[in-house]
Parts: sequence; C-alpha cells; structure tokens
Amino acid sequence: MNFKKSFKLSNRKGISRIFLEKQPLLKFGIRYAQRYDYIIGLDVIIISFSDTGLRKIQGNELRPVLDICNKSINEFFRSNTRYSCNFLKSGSNKNRTNLDLIKIYRGVNTL
Repeated sequence: MNFKKSFKLSNRKGISRIFLEKQPLLKFGIRYAQRYDYIIGLDVIIISFSDTGLRKIQGNELRPVLDICNKSINEFFRSNTRYSCNFLKSGSNKNRTNLDLIKIYRGVNTL
C-alpha cells in the first residue's frame, strides 16, 4: 500500500538525521534487519530496499528503525525542519521498479 507522511527533521550532534521508526515502517512492510541503499539527488532522497543493500534496518522485530545521519543529509535539507516521505510499493502506479521505495522531500508541501 502506498502512502505519504510528514516528519520533523531531527539532529544528532548538529548533523541532520532522518529517523523513521515502528509504525510507518511496519505499515509499509519493512522489517528489522531488512537491507536498503539510498541516494541523494538534488530534490529527493531515494531509499530502495533489496537483499543486496549495503545498509540494514536497525532496532528489533517490534520496533524497526531506519536512521540516516551524515553531513550530506545536512547539505540536502539546508534550513528545512521537516520532511515528507512518499512510501511506494514496487510495481505500483508511481513506482514502476521492482523495489519498494521511500522518496524523501524537503518540507511538507512537496508531495
């Protein structure tokens, strides 16, 4: 099921942080230890889930956590304090790939 949700951008030691946990991940079918990769574009960060992903969902079975925190995230968000996620299942109308995707946009009105 595709859906959209907005979040407050958090930070850790002055570095912007994408922190998604529990409910939206479980609703999207993302589980603890699932693998993913992400790329940062000019206007969007794309997180793709696959068996060969370099990164792994943290947390535990009841509370999966996706946590991305680095300086390139700072550069992407600049002065924004919120972000919007578009959760797209593979093969859906807005995602013609064979991978589940989360597209992340600056602010809350860009979906």
